[in-house]
Amino acid sequence: MTPSSTPAVFWPEPVLSPIAARDWFARRIALREPASLIRLGDAETGMLGYPEEATWSHTSLFLQGQLGRADFEASILARLADRLREAVRSASMVGLPRPSRQLQDPYFGFVADLYNNHGLHTPGQLFTDCAVQRFWQMLLAFRKLLSGLPFIGVVTSRDLARQIAQAFGIAEVTLYPIPSQRRALGAFEDIGPHFPNRFEQLCDELAVPHPGRGLHRGRWHSGQDLRAPDSPARRHRNRCRVGP
Repeated sequence: MTPSSTPAVFWPEPVLSPIAARDWFARRIALREPASLIRLGDAETGMLGYPEEATWSHTSLFLQGQLGRADFEASILARLADRLREAVRSASMVGLPRPSRQLQDPYFGFVADLYNNHGLHTPGQLFTDCAVQRFWQMLLAFRKLLSGLPFIGVVTSRDLARQIAQAFGIAEVTLYPIPSQRRALGAFEDIGPHFPNRFEQLCDELAVPHPGRGLHRGRWHSGQDLRAPDSPARRHRNRCRVGP
């Protein structure tokens, strides 16, 4: 990453407020139309910027925190970075760090370079704040998105199927278990390392049974994203995928 005395920011107006973003997804869910949200957090930028924009210490910090190790072959990391960048390009909505954070936080200082160097911006894409899920939690906005769904699939390290079903009145909750981050052990540690084998297995297994149902990706390991022809959900780096 090359320091710059006048760092650029990527913040294309208009950027949707958290409530406007929620309402946009609610309409997609009601119409059973595919949509997705990916949030660019400080962890994701370490992988999205591999190997050029991000420093190795940033990428390594991400790998150690999320996957428990950083000693992967360069070819494996390059493929993972490419897949994450493609996920950003294909997203309906992207959560961006605010300009002040892009200017002041070294983990976000190259977001504009990521967009310029890798062509991440897709025409018609919408944007919101990368902390949108925190606003949704504080405003109880997930109720409007999840209540009464016939199905939701959740990629998670927490055994929360019963609680999610009760909280939102969801008829069927399917868990796709993964181990948790090193700093917060979860309920599925015995399934072994997540990456690369479990990651590839999940990519093959994840499915939305039919339109009007949802898949929530509850952790980075599935790609920080919220996809929605169906619905979003809960905590950690919440991602939701909804599709036909």
